[in-house]
Amino acid sequence: MNNYEITFITRELGNSPAGEPFKDLLDSYSGNILSISSIGERQFVYPIKKETRGVYTTVLFEVEPNKLSDLNRKLSLTEEILRFLITAKKASAMTALAEAAEKASKVEIEADFLSPLKKPRP
Repeated sequence: MNNYEITFITRELGNSPAGEPFKDLLDSYSGNILSISSIGERQFVYPIKKETRGVYTTVLFEVEPNKLSDLNRKLSLTEEILRFLITAKKASAMTALAEAAEKASKVEIEADFLSPLKKPRP
């Protein structure tokens, strides 16, 4: 299996998890998700498929190279995904990115936990 990174934009779906449309599709191709990170909801500079806002998500995953073109075709037909870009990653870069994403999520959790303890400066 080769390592890839996909960044995609989905419609605002309320409380559904960030990588859910891609996760279900990748399971059908026997792929593995290494990490998921969401940038969050952003407003577009111009409308994309008549939408003005979307949720940006980046997923590091691995899948067989011969299944990638079919996965690409299925993603373009998925209505929830407005735009996407798949790039190939080297294995060493993938582990470094996965560790950085995990570390960033821990820092965000710690920052949220400690924010009530911080005293405002005069």
